[in-house]
Amino acid sequence: MLKKIVASAALALFIGAASANTSTSTPITSSIPQQCNQLFTETEQLIKEAEKQPGTHTQFANIKNKLSQSKKQILALEREVQIKSCDKGLVALNNIKNQQVQP
Repeated sequence: MLKKIVASAALALFIGAASANTSTSTPITSSIPQQCNQLFTETEQLIKEAEKQPGTHTQFANIKNKLSQSKKQILALEREVQIKSCDKGLVALNNIKNQQVQP
């Protein structure tokens, strides 16, 4: 189950980055919006938890690389677009986590 949640976290961050791709904007990275901090923190925490699980280590280098790229992509955007992108990522992450908890 934790493996699925990690994949979900990665997917949520990718969704945020993918929605960021649809905008052409000037980068503003003076301060990270609260939504993005929350998305990044939750994703990183899930990764740390999953790394401790047996048999999950084989894909982590690739997942971490993609997460890092997505994070940079989001942070390179205007603040308003960062907020929208991270909001979408958080919604996706929460929806997926809620699905994982339900029987």
